[in-house]
Amino acid sequence: MRTEKVNFYSEGIKLAGVLYLPDSDQGKPYPGIVQGPGFLGLKDAKHYILMFEKLCAAGYACLCFDYRGWAIAKATTAAGSCPNGRRKISAAR
Repeated sequence: MRTEKVNFYSEGIKLAGVLYLPDSDQGKPYPGIVQGPGFLGLKDAKHYILMFEKLCAAGYACLCFDYRGWAIAKATTAAGSCPNGRRKISAAR
């Protein structure tokens, strides 16, 4: 499994993510899964790694990101909030 740090914007707020990719370029472009971590942790929390390893081994690319107010995301609302989480996930496409 390979990883790449990525950034994207949602409603003008810069969000940070980690893109997990299969080791092989075979099958590229990969089907993708976007996982918003919710309240379980940040994008790079260790408890996600096993799941991403298995998904990448099956040929999926996975993106996990921090909601605004978490880690480097610049919040305009209370820290740690994730209102409209579905819109944040939509911006990751």
